[in-house]
Amino acid sequence: MTTEDKNVDIRDERMRYFKLNIIVLCCYWIGLVSPPTLTGGFLLQPTEEYPFTRVGVNTFFGMNVIYASQNSLLLATNQDLFRSSDNGETWATIAEPLIYRNITAILPHGDTVYAGTSHGAIHRTTDHGLTWKQHSQPVNSGPITSIFNTNGQIVASSDELIASAPHNGPYAASLLDSTLILQHTSGAQAHIQCTAFVGATAVEIHGSTIFIAVKRAGILTLEIENPTISHVKMDYLEGAFITTLVLQDGYLYAGLKLGQGGVHRKPLAGTSWEPVINDRIAGIVEVTALVANERGVYVASREHGVSFIGRSTQLMRSISDGLHHAIIQTISEVDSMLIVGCRLRGVLRLTKQGRDLAILSDDIPQSPEYMVGTVGRTIVVGFADGKIIQSNNNGKTWDSLPSPFARATLNTIVGHGNVLYATTTSGVWHSSDLGGTWKSLHVNLERENIQKVVVHDSVTIIMTTAKTFLLRPNGELENFDPKIPEEEHPPKIIDAVVYGHKIYGTGYPGFYVSDDFGRTWKSHTISKTMILRTLAITKGFIYVATDMGKILSCPLP
Repeated sequence: MTTEDKNVDIRDERMRYFKLNIIVLCCYWIGLVSPPTLTGGFLLQPTEEYPFTRVGVNTFFGMNVIYASQNSLLLATNQDLFRSSDNGETWATIAEPLIYRNITAILPHGDTVYAGTSHGAIHRTTDHGLTWKQHSQPVNSGPITSIFNTNGQIVASSDELIASAPHNGPYAASLLDSTLILQHTSGAQAHIQCTAFVGATAVEIHGSTIFIAVKRAGILTLEIENPTISHVKMDYLEGAFITTLVLQDGYLYAGLKLGQGGVHRKPLAGTSWEPVINDRIAGIVEVTALVANERGVYVASREHGVSFIGRSTQLMRSISDGLHHAIIQTISEVDSMLIVGCRLRGVLRLTKQGRDLAILSDDIPQSPEYMVGTVGRTIVVGFADGKIIQSNNNGKTWDSLPSPFARATLNTIVGHGNVLYATTTSGVWHSSDLGGTWKSLHVNLERENIQKVVVHDSVTIIMTTAKTFLLRPNGELENFDPKIPEEEHPPKIIDAVVYGHKIYGTGYPGFYVSDDFGRTWKSHTISKTMILRTLAITKGFIYVATDMGKILSCPLP
């Protein structure tokens, strides 16, 4: 072939290519063929069965649950709990943290807590720290030292008087400069003056024993019947700056600032001090006030707002953060409300519209971690120590359940029909009598760290840290095998929903659909997305969450 012949062939090929493009463009123009579209940053082909596009502009990390109702979407994440009333276009947090954290006085009553600040304002929560609002403007520029409820009126004081109410006895005590004032319930008073009281920061009275904290000089005791002063043994707290004292359940609590800070306690009948564990509060907590009531001990601090120590616990936890970093893991329907399980905050209730957030029950013990599940109308709560409780009346009363689970082995609790399932670091356990007795779901799973199960009458999907299994009703255990081209890592499902006789799954490397209960699968990948974390289906749409914190949706075919 000559050079001239080759040039003719090249020209003919270019002409054919040009004509083909003209034909395609004409087809697009007259509507015979739909062109590919670029939406939300993803190139979608017209033949794609699940054309996911981005919803809104927000980015969330650690998405665990998308809950869809008829009027709103709820998003449970490690960060917070969010609600959208416009199908995901915009989102807002449901809880509201305390915005000003230098707290100098506290007045608790039930779920309502008033917090006085260093600049004279009062903030209030009516749901034990889930939402905070400013209650009053500053009346002066000085810090509030005490808050009182006088005939229903909340009154703040900034005076220098240090006082203690009667505790297990007829006396109240107060300190002004170097004078101790004792007030008997009969109205009689006694004044005791002593230079050792100069610089006192707190006074507490228990029966006929008075405890007086004096900055770095430790804690003095004074017996009313025999007014001689002695010193409390301070051990590792020797030289610590003590700012406040409180008594509860046979313990003397001391709040510190500077140095190691925090809250420490000793039995009234003992001599050894121990620190109250500071749960997830970074840095030194400079304590400014301690207040005890029937619920526990409340802690005011200079930079960390308000914390709470439950009765019979040695754990101090912030109630200033709303649901920030609470690790919200589950949302379940019980009767007309939603039960929200927070790994690090406990059990909450919420209306199905995503409003009126509240703590479910004051009687749930304080724990470093909580695992929450429901089966029918029964609410089940697991704790970090392996214990389990249940309630059949929306949290009004609780019963303990037998538990085969050791400390820190419980991952999740879910219900299906009348059966309760517990995923653990050593397999899946199930109970047909609401936790009365437990059995292993399958012996071959007992060495697996199970993160989640999705149960259906036709198949149970079991998700571990490394892979996914399918368990048939006849006991046959299968590996999840979607038969897709070789990937860098084995394919796995992280979350799944059974909807309309199909299984929809999210995981690596994308979105899975099965119309025969997991015997065969179709996989769908999304450009620039490696992992999908969770999903929800509502009002004809599928919502998925990506590992990069984006929410996508597509019409349900």
